[in-house]
Amino acid sequence: MKERYYFTQLAATLELAIHCDVGTEGVEILIHGWIRKGGINRETLRTRRKRDGESWLSYFEAQEFSKYAGYDLTAD
Repeated sequence: MKERYYFTQLAATLELAIHCDVGTEGVEILIHGWIRKGGINRETLRTRRKRDGESWLSYFEAQEFSKYAGYDLTAD
């Protein structure tokens, strides 16, 4: 179990699942919808990006986002 799931990793896993190019922009669009549904706070992601340079989700957040996306994005 990883501690952090970066958007690039989530995009790669989603691309494998749906056999289509998604990229980080596609993940960000999905994240935006998930934010609107109450999945995560926008300020949390903004703070993480400023500190680490790339947005990421915790393991629990990645599990919840996977449910929203309809695919297990935490699988290695």
